[in-house]
Amino acid sequence: MRQDISHPGRFSTSISHLASMNSHLPSSILHPPSKKETLPLRIGILMDHPSPHMVSLLDALGEREDCGAMVVYCGQSAPERGWGAPEGSLPFHFLKGLTISGGFRINFGLIETLTRAQVDVWIVNTVYSSPSTLLAALWLGYSKIPWIYMNEPPRPRNKLASTLKSFPLEAVLRRASGVIGMGERAASIYRELLSDDKPVSSIPYYVNLNEFLGLPVSTLPTNGKPLNFVVCCQMIHRKGLDILLRACQQVKDINWRLTLVGDGPLRPALEREFRVRFTHDRVIFRGGIPYEKRHEAFADHHVFLFPSRWDGWGMVLPEALAAGLPVVATDQVISAHEFIKNGINGFIIPAEDPVVLAERMIYFLRQPEAIPSMSLAARKALENYRPEVGAERLVQFLSNLVNSNQMFSRISRMTTSPTNNPPNWKQLVEPTIWHRRWKSNFRGIGRSIIINGRLALNQRKKANGHRILVYHLVLKEDRKLFEDHIRFLKDNFVVTSVSEVLRTATEAKDKNGYCAAITIDDGFRILMLDCLEILNKHDIKATFFVPTGFVELSNRPDLAANYSLRTHYYNLPMEPMSPEDLQLLVKLGHDVGSHGVSHISISAMSMQQVLRELKVSKERIVEWTGTTLNAFAYPYGHTSNVLGNPRDWLSQAGYSYGFTLKRGSVCASSDTFFLPRDHIEGNWPVHHLRYFLLK
Repeated sequence: MRQDISHPGRFSTSISHLASMNSHLPSSILHPPSKKETLPLRIGILMDHPSPHMVSLLDALGEREDCGAMVVYCGQSAPERGWGAPEGSLPFHFLKGLTISGGFRINFGLIETLTRAQVDVWIVNTVYSSPSTLLAALWLGYSKIPWIYMNEPPRPRNKLASTLKSFPLEAVLRRASGVIGMGERAASIYRELLSDDKPVSSIPYYVNLNEFLGLPVSTLPTNGKPLNFVVCCQMIHRKGLDILLRACQQVKDINWRLTLVGDGPLRPALEREFRVRFTHDRVIFRGGIPYEKRHEAFADHHVFLFPSRWDGWGMVLPEALAAGLPVVATDQVISAHEFIKNGINGFIIPAEDPVVLAERMIYFLRQPEAIPSMSLAARKALENYRPEVGAERLVQFLSNLVNSNQMFSRISRMTTSPTNNPPNWKQLVEPTIWHRRWKSNFRGIGRSIIINGRLALNQRKKANGHRILVYHLVLKEDRKLFEDHIRFLKDNFVVTSVSEVLRTATEAKDKNGYCAAITIDDGFRILMLDCLEILNKHDIKATFFVPTGFVELSNRPDLAANYSLRTHYYNLPMEPMSPEDLQLLVKLGHDVGSHGVSHISISAMSMQQVLRELKVSKERIVEWTGTTLNAFAYPYGHTSNVLGNPRDWLSQAGYSYGFTLKRGSVCASSDTFFLPRDHIEGNWPVHHLRYFLLK
C-alpha cells in the first residue's frame, strides 16, 4: 500500500523513518558491495601535440574503471613530424593558437579550458619554455588545482643556453604539485633539479611492440656473410651519425655491413662522407620508411647502434630490443638506462666517443656467438614494459597527489564549516575569492536586468510549447518559492510526468494545452524533505536522475562528502539519497533515472568507460527499485564526444531517452536521445520562469 503523505503534518522527515520504509529489503540490495567506493579520478591532460608515443598509455587509461581522462592539444602536429591526427580511445580537442619556431605555443582559450574542465588533477605534458606551459603553470598554481609536470628531462646545453632555459624550467617545477619523468633516468634528473621534496615518479613512453616482437631473430652469419648492424633515426646532428662514421673507419677491415634507415637534412652530406670511405654494399642508405612499417627496418639485422648525442627518451631503442637485437647506445639516451644491462643485452657507452663505439662493434664481430643469448635478453628486458603498468603507476601517483591536496581543496571551497543546520544558497554557491564573487554578482545583476527588461516589453502570458524542467536543489528556505513555481506551472501548463509530455508531444494537435514535467538531478537527500512534500501535496510525479556511485556512498559519509565536493559546484558537501530513498520515491509514484555512476562528463570518457557507466548505473537502479529504466540525464549537460555519437552508446546500453540541459520545447521532431530541459532552481523568482517558459 502506498504511504499517504498528502498532508504535511503526516509527513515524517526523519532519516530513521525513511529507512524503515524498506527495512524488509536485504542489505545486499540496499547497499550492495562496490569494488570502488570513491569517485574515479578525473584527469585532464594538456599536451603539445598528438604523439604515437603516448597513445598506448592513454588507451590504457581509457580502459580503467578508476579514472576518466580527456586530452587537450596545444597544436595539431609535431614540428618536422608526420604523425598525423591523434589516435586512441580518449576524447580530445584542439586549442586554437599560434606555433612559433622551437615548438613554442601561444594558445587562446587555455585559461578558460583549465578553469571549466571538471577534473581533479591536470597533467601538463608540454615544452617547459613554451608560453602556454608557463601560463598553465601560473593559472593552475593560482587556482589551487593539483597538477603535475610530465615530460622528458631538459636537454644538456651550453652554459648560456642552460642559464636562459633554467628560468622557465624553474618557474614550472616550482609551481607543479609533482613531476613525472619519462623513465627512471629522467626522474632522477628532475629530483636533482627540484629545490623541495615534491613527489617524483617515472613513467616511460609506450608503443605497441607486437610487430617488432613478431620478427624472427636473425641467424648468425655463415659462409663469409657479413654481420649486419643497423641504425634507425633522423639524420640530424643530435643523432651522432658523424660519430658513427668515425667509429666505422676503425673497423672497416672486418666483415660487416651497416644499414642506415631514416632521412633528414644531413643525409646528402652523410652519404657523401660514407661513400668516400666505404663501398655501396658495405654501407647502405635505405632512406625513410612509413612510421607504421618501421619494424621492417630491424628485419635481418644482428645489432642495433644508437650513437645519439641526446635523446629525451629514444623510442627506437625498446623497438630494437623487441625485435631481438642487442643494442649499443650512448649514456645520453634516456631509455638506455631503463633497459640495457651491460654485457647482457647490449652496452651503454659514453656519448661522442667513436673509439668505444668501434670497440663494441668489434666485440660483436669477434664474438658473434654472444648474440643469440643477448637477443633473448633483449626481449626479456621488456617483460614489464606494458602500458597498463604505466597507467597503474600514473593513476596511483595522481591519486596520492589528489588525496594529499584534498583537505586543502575542501577548506578552500567552504564558505563556512558544515553544521547540522539546513544549508542556504549563500553558503552553497557564493565564491570564496573576492573577484569571483564580484564576477558572480555582476552576472546575476546583468541577468536580472535582461529578464526584467524583456518582460517589461512583453509580459509573456502564453505557454511556449511542451516543457521539461530540471531542478538540482530545493532548500528549506525555498519552500514558499517552490510552491509558487508549482502554482505557476499549473496555471500555464498541464503538469504531468515526463513520459506523458513525450507522448503528448508526438500528437499532431494539443487538445488540452501544453504539458510540463519536473525532473530533478544529482540525488541529494535534502530533496526528500520539503521538495518531496510539496510535490506530493500537489500530486506531481517527478523523475529523479541519480548517479549511482553517489547513492552507494550513502552509508559512508566521509566518502560521500568527498564525492560531492569533487563533483558538484557547491561549497559544502551534500548528502546523497540512499537506496531506501529511491525505493520510497518509486512507492510514491515518482520515476528514477540514471545520471551515470560517477557524474563524469560524457565528453571526458572513452567509449568503453561511457558504456560501463551507462550499463552499471542502469543495473544498480533496477536492482534497487525493481522498476524498468530507459532514461539517462547527461552529467553537466555535456552531450558530445569526439570518439562517437552518444546516441548510439545510449541505445546500445538499452536506453530510449537522453536528457540534456539545453533549453527549449519538446515537440514531435525532438531527438529522443537529446531532449531539451529548462534549468530552474528552487530559489528563482517566479517571473524568471515566466521569462523562460512563456511567450
